[in-house]
Amino acid sequence: MLWILRDEAKRCKADALIMTHTPHPVFASVTDMIRLNDVNTGQDVPEQMIHRARVTRAALPHHAVDTDNWPMPSRAAWREYTRLQPQLGIPSLYFVTHVDSDQQPLTDEDYDLVRETWAAWSTRSAQ
Repeated sequence: MLWILRDEAKRCKADALIMTHTPHPVFASVTDMIRLNDVNTGQDVPEQMIHRARVTRAALPHHAVDTDNWPMPSRAAWREYTRLQPQLGIPSLYFVTHVDSDQQPLTDEDYDLVRETWAAWSTRSAQ
């Protein structure tokens, strides 16, 4: 089924990006990017996402990695994971005004953090 979806998407738009949650070599030819998937808010966020990124890199070392970013247990956890994302893959941004779980509003410093995170990823990906 993924082959059909990818084939048709690429036929319609050659540069279409196909993202899945399937970090397994058997799916290498039918996906372009692997999403690390939803965060388990009951576990340490960096620890679980580092593990997921390692599994993904081991299975599909040449595929792009979407670091995901939802849900987050707190603004503090979001900040910590935002800083880590460029080391794991392509940063994701799911929040614009506040973090979902604790409803803490994002601050000017948080927006600076997002800019710095994306700049770090951009620099790293250009190398």
